Amino acid sequence: VCGVVFRPPSGDLETFCNTLELVLKQIHGKSVYVLGDFNSNLFNITTNTQVFEDTLYRNGLYPTISLATHFRPNCKQSCIDNILTTDIENVVHSGVLQDRIGENAFI
Repeated sequence: VCGVVFRPPSGDLETFCNTLELVLKQIHGKSVYVLGDFNSNLFNITTNTQVFEDTLYRNGLYPTISLATHFRPNCKQSCIDNILTTDIENVVHSGVLQDRIGENAFI
């Protein structure tokens, strides 16, 4: 099962995580790939980011991107875009391309 997600920076992370979890429960036991801009920086562990990570791991989802994906001028680089999967053992390659559109890199 493949899906694409966008959570606006102003979107409530807890509501997003609850909704994501409801969807994941409906497709439990299947190989899942979710690509998206989650606007939750995996480089900066906060309470909000921890809620996001806990939701992922509790549902068997693992991030395949561990490099910066967002480059805002005068700010620290962040990892807010990712490809999540329940099928991590079969991921052959993932990464971030050098080219960008605005502040976002291609993953």
